[in-house]
Amino acid sequence: MQQKGSVLGGLIFGVIFSAVGFGVAFFVGKPILDNAKASSTWPSVSGVITNSQVSTSKNDDNQTMYSADISYGYSVANEKYVGSTVYFGDNYSSSSSSGANETVHRYPVKKEVKVFYNPEEIGASVLEPGTTWSSYMLFGFGLIFLVVGVLVLLTSAASLLGGGLVIVGAITGLIGGRKKSGSESFSPPASRGNESPYPENENIADSSTDASKWSLDDKEDDGFDI
Repeated sequence: MQQKGSVLGGLIFGVIFSAVGFGVAFFVGKPILDNAKASSTWPSVSGVITNSQVSTSKNDDNQTMYSADISYGYSVANEKYVGSTVYFGDNYSSSSSSGANETVHRYPVKKEVKVFYNPEEIGASVLEPGTTWSSYMLFGFGLIFLVVGVLVLLTSAASLLGGGLVIVGAITGLIGGRKKSGSESFSPPASRGNESPYPENENIADSSTDASKWSLDDKEDDGFDI
């Protein structure tokens, strides 16, 4: 029962990890990575930093996390837009404030900057185009979760299948044993010497012998009567 519960838990764990990993990798991480790669060829316009500060938050362990909160404005075809992406993959927090402070100092309020925007979606923009290690982070984490989930799922499924085969083998062996036992119980009785194992057939044999003798006597009496 305990082994069955562990196998079932492994199946549930594998399904959850696979689903979460797939979602993070291909619905969150891959779009970030694709935009990072494509941004190196995006057109650019002049913009200005409108907000620059270090934001803090608490994680599940009540630990203070730091992130850079940057906003900038730019115009394309006389339309105004607001962006907040410094580089693709910057949407994360750290327990160290050094990275956030460095970004804030690099982009102070009212600083003029070059803004790169997606020509197919002008509202999507970035200050530092191209890929960085953080551009791959969510995609990589998602793939790790997906691979771990699939491995656990396959292992649990193999254990479940192996247990099923063992049960089927045991049932097959039990049925085969019963059939063999049944066939042995209906074996004919062994004969003793020349005695026939089927006494009831003796009458048939005697009658057959008498019939043969009668037939020979008739043949001996067969002659010409005067």
